[in-house]
Amino acid sequence: MNSIKFSAVAYSDKGKVRSNNEDNFYFNGVHLTEDNRDNENKLTDVPSKNSLLYGVFDGMGGEALGEEASLITAETIGHYHEKLLSGKNINTDKLIFAAIKKANKRICDKIMEAGEKRIGTTLSVLIIDDDAAKVYNVGDSRVYLFRDDELRQVSVDDTSVQRMVNMGIITKEEAKTHRDRHKLTQHLGIFEDEMVVEPHISSKIELKKGDCFLLCSDGLTDMVSDEKIEEIIKNENSCEAAADKLVQEALNNGGADNVTVVMVSADSAPRKKRRKKHKNSAAVFIMALLLLAAAAFALKMTKEMHKNDSGGPTYIEAETISWTDNNNEKYVGDNGSFGVSVYPKEISGKIEYTSSDSSVVSVNEKGIFKALSEGTVEITARIDNQEIKRTVSVKTKPEEQTADD
Repeated sequence: MNSIKFSAVAYSDKGKVRSNNEDNFYFNGVHLTEDNRDNENKLTDVPSKNSLLYGVFDGMGGEALGEEASLITAETIGHYHEKLLSGKNINTDKLIFAAIKKANKRICDKIMEAGEKRIGTTLSVLIIDDDAAKVYNVGDSRVYLFRDDELRQVSVDDTSVQRMVNMGIITKEEAKTHRDRHKLTQHLGIFEDEMVVEPHISSKIELKKGDCFLLCSDGLTDMVSDEKIEEIIKNENSCEAAADKLVQEALNNGGADNVTVVMVSADSAPRKKRRKKHKNSAAVFIMALLLLAAAAFALKMTKEMHKNDSGGPTYIEAETISWTDNNNEKYVGDNGSFGVSVYPKEISGKIEYTSSDSSVVSVNEKGIFKALSEGTVEITARIDNQEIKRTVSVKTKPEEQTADD
């Protein structure tokens, strides 16, 4: 990571209603402990080493139990981060899968100790390596990317309402106030015989100077709209200032939950300083006018369907692709479609779906599948230079099994 310098800030507050803080974070080697988590916690860093790792974990279960779940996850992520820093050629996807499986087991063990009382936590993780980033999440703690003055969500909400949005049952606006908006479809703290917890994995994000990532618990997103979050990040001149303003905005709006924010900027120079106009230089002033004219021309061309010099459409390449569902267990005879989310939405190419074994699961070019026989198969979605995979297991429905089985 020689071309981009990073700065980061973590800020966690128990809010105005809760008596304790069930949130935790992983801040490139540091997390909250039992001794300090209920205080107002703020950390800043200008990291220099490779393989940066940040995370936010929102504990559930009430009192010390929720705290235990998020602390266990932060500790486990830290242990696996050490493996990432070992310098060996490590597959980060497999590493995060292993960390999630380990943390989930430890939480389930804690559930047994607590007398079957359910506890759990969400997980959102950002890994940065070689000027590229990848995002992993389970639950509804979000990860956003702020790029070119626009905010977009990279993580996928594991909630009932998000599933309904994906199915077209309700709109995104209706989801914001729906009574089931906090009902999770998966989280850490689920026994393996009930469900296999699998994270959503973004495609690789090639970083640009000026990029800013935001990881946060729903204590922020419940209190502050995406539009307001975007406005705050756009108007503040550093990660630290933006994090301060975001947490304060959540508290001003009621602070109904613990609020945790981790921000990582892919350029430590303040954004306002980068945008500063040099008023004393006539040459720079003229250059600024030329740049504005060029920008206006580019915007006009964009609105005219991205036409190039020959009159044909400009090819718009996909930047990221991710699965919109996480159900990888099918029964023989099941059919449906594998949904994906692609950014930007106005892509020129088409997504290609393939199956490693069509006798187990067949899939056509639109992602429509049919489970044909028992077995395990790898499904791949590919567009431009982006590719994601998922492992699907097919079983026979229990009521269709014979006595000999």
